[in-house]
Amino acid sequence: MTREQANEEEEGGVVEPDQWEDVAPNPDLERDMGYEIRDWEAVSARAAGGDRLLFLPTDEDLLREEAFVVADTDVVCDVIDHL
Repeated sequence: MTREQANEEEEGGVVEPDQWEDVAPNPDLERDMGYEIRDWEAVSARAAGGDRLLFLPTDEDLLREEAFVVADTDVVCDVIDHL
């Protein structure tokens, strides 16, 4: 979460800019940062510019709200491999 996102967020659990120093080095994303953890599905796709991954929410209502991510395959990594 960026400081700008913290400023824009109005729901509970959000860290305000003056609270950043108080946040644990490894905060709980839901409790401490106000994120809602959702299930997403990765789908491979080909485009003229190369291979892409589409990340689609499993919740159909979110998909209707245009919640999706398109990324080049070379910029996506498994976070566990980089810990």
